[in-house]
Amino acid sequence: MYSGALQRCIDIAMRNVMGTALLIGVAFSAEPVDFDITAQLLDGALNEFALQSDREIFYSSGLVEGKKAKRVSGSYEPEDALDLLLADTGLDYSVTGKETFLVATEETMAGKYQPVSTQGLMTHKKSADVTLDEIIVTASHREATLLDTSSSVSVFTAQFIEERALRSIDDLIGLTPGIVADQPDLYGDNNTFTIRGVNAQALSNATVGIYLDDVPLTVGGGSDEPTVRMFDLERVEILRGPQGTLWGAGAMGGAIRYISNKPDAASGFGGQFRLEGLTTKDGDRGYALDGALNIPLAADLAALRITASHADQGGYIDLPNAPGGPYKDANSGERSTARAVLRFTPTERVTIDLQAWIEERDYKGLTVLNNAAVSTVVDDIESGILAMGEASFYQYSLRILYSFDAFDLLSLSSNIDNESDFAFPQPVGTPLNQTTFEGGELESFTQEIRLLSTGDGPFSWIAGAFYQSADRDGGLSLAALGLNSVNLEQRDQLSFYGELSYQLTQSLQATVGMRYFSEDNDGTSVVDFGGVILEDILDNDTFTKTSPKVLLSYRPSESLNLYASASQGFRVGGLNLSLNPAVARSFDPDLLWSYELGAKFKSRGGQISGSVALFYNDWSDIQIFQTLPGAGFTVNGGQAHTQGLEAELRFAASEELAIGFSGSLMESEFDETVPESGIVAGTRIPDVADENASVFVDYATEISDRVGFFLHLGFIYQGDQVNADQSPKRDSSTTWNARAGIGFAHWDIAVYGRNLNNDQTIDQFNDVYFSTLRPRTYGIELISRF
Repeated sequence: MYSGALQRCIDIAMRNVMGTALLIGVAFSAEPVDFDITAQLLDGALNEFALQSDREIFYSSGLVEGKKAKRVSGSYEPEDALDLLLADTGLDYSVTGKETFLVATEETMAGKYQPVSTQGLMTHKKSADVTLDEIIVTASHREATLLDTSSSVSVFTAQFIEERALRSIDDLIGLTPGIVADQPDLYGDNNTFTIRGVNAQALSNATVGIYLDDVPLTVGGGSDEPTVRMFDLERVEILRGPQGTLWGAGAMGGAIRYISNKPDAASGFGGQFRLEGLTTKDGDRGYALDGALNIPLAADLAALRITASHADQGGYIDLPNAPGGPYKDANSGERSTARAVLRFTPTERVTIDLQAWIEERDYKGLTVLNNAAVSTVVDDIESGILAMGEASFYQYSLRILYSFDAFDLLSLSSNIDNESDFAFPQPVGTPLNQTTFEGGELESFTQEIRLLSTGDGPFSWIAGAFYQSADRDGGLSLAALGLNSVNLEQRDQLSFYGELSYQLTQSLQATVGMRYFSEDNDGTSVVDFGGVILEDILDNDTFTKTSPKVLLSYRPSESLNLYASASQGFRVGGLNLSLNPAVARSFDPDLLWSYELGAKFKSRGGQISGSVALFYNDWSDIQIFQTLPGAGFTVNGGQAHTQGLEAELRFAASEELAIGFSGSLMESEFDETVPESGIVAGTRIPDVADENASVFVDYATEISDRVGFFLHLGFIYQGDQVNADQSPKRDSSTTWNARAGIGFAHWDIAVYGRNLNNDQTIDQFNDVYFSTLRPRTYGIELISRF
């Protein structure tokens, strides 16, 4: 048997002898092309080949996944350069049309140089919308295509994010069926979300888990997660529906996962930079600089990837009455972040990743506003109080993967330190002189051990154990009054989980899963007024839960996946820490049973792909916020349901034009009346938009041999919402976004506009606090890749 390299030499010789007859009448120019393609992953190398040779390349993403190409530098005919790129990959190519190559396996090419359809394959040099069978996700801890994933998942690739100038998770919310942001934090970032109507009320725990790769950012009930900047990410996955079996107690409504780019010792030194300038209507200018470098340290052994960003966010809120003011564009801020990953691959079986992520935020004039006369937390636009805030986030992790013959063993350790403080440094004599609100410090350590089967038999399985220890402290200091309060909380969580799948027939697969969860919660609250202890509380409780899952997946064809699932989700309980005897000392986990029917599909040629899902959620023992004189607390009570329809559709109208749609229709209601909370059966669940939709159009074409033009247009609609008392929270809204530019071989220049129609719909959280969308914003960006 010939080796791949020898076989390729024979193929080249045969082409030289047989000439154009073997090329099915398709002739390329015999003139050599100057190539300079660095050693890298094969996907990127094929992209460079297409750009530098002015050819089109079609291939399946799964076919090239993980394969590496060596450097090609010099003057070559395109066929010979492609031979060098594919050497030792087990892949070959055929010619399918004028200036077009199709990459496939050597076995497939045994009868090669026959025309093969390129419908539905990845292509470079021209725009083509990718289909579900080309997007890789790890929602179930395994690499699988989106078409093969039997759950409701929205995936946003790096290309999708870049084409729309998306910068944070906020920008993805309107593009995802069934999800809304409950309200921004004081910096204007969203880190509390509602998926499929499963919301998190005040002082209750988060219902959506946030992850960077496999590292949980949702700690101790949530609401402290940093906002990951959308740069140097491989993709973002938004998992709808309970994810309790695999992703834990914080994912009762779903999970959001940021998947970062990893170092690669084989792809050579390279990276990308982005320089951005922006301006906001009636606001200040801003800028941002992002950069990423891949640095090989030892061939096939070690590599380092460094990602860094600095953003200066211009403000747009004026405080005309503030002491020392007036202040124009007061809600300005700066954010600096750096992430580094060091990867070792000492053997083919072992991969070790060391990661560090640091972020610093410094804001003056916060984005949430207040119409009342006095505010202790946010800017007051009537009395003119100017707030200031800063936060820092440090995360370190160690990931060790060892591949045995029949399974993979993963160890994942992580540590988080998150601090935030807000101050009101007003002149002496003002009501809040020298007031500081300590958002507090959160420290946590997590350790996860996971076993994952890798065999080809009818059985596949996942088993794991997860431990998390978290300490949180915070408080309030009113120096002028001598009042200080401190709150301390400690959580220790242990869980065991597993899933087992069995291929019943060639088309039918069944999956069962289970997670056991236990958490110990200790809390302390101390209030000191001028040296007199007004309140001193020490309390503790233990919460346990078992969460099951059942799934059936039916594949009548390669282009259709039908599934049905029943799964349970829950979120952690907590302590109320109150001296009032009428207040319950703690609240338990609440429970959600979810039932889902779904379908994922693509057309025969791959031009059309999409998904649709029907769901019903039965929510019980809901964590509900209540108030008594001098106390705000959380209890369990009431029943609710949510049900709805979600859909996503992609249509590649041509090689240059792609159109997409996503949307959801939902009903979300309380089923029981809870008088103490103001909850009435038949009323809407707060902070939920019962409908949302988005439409986009992407167009890309060639201006010349090495210059392309691209254009994106997007429309987002979000339905209205209500507050806990059923008062209007937010009217329905629409926003228009656009981005256009020109691209060269190694760099792009683009302009974009967000909220072009300048929608300023008020988000009224209650009678006092409110915010709006950022007004119409224009930006220009320069992107360089090397």
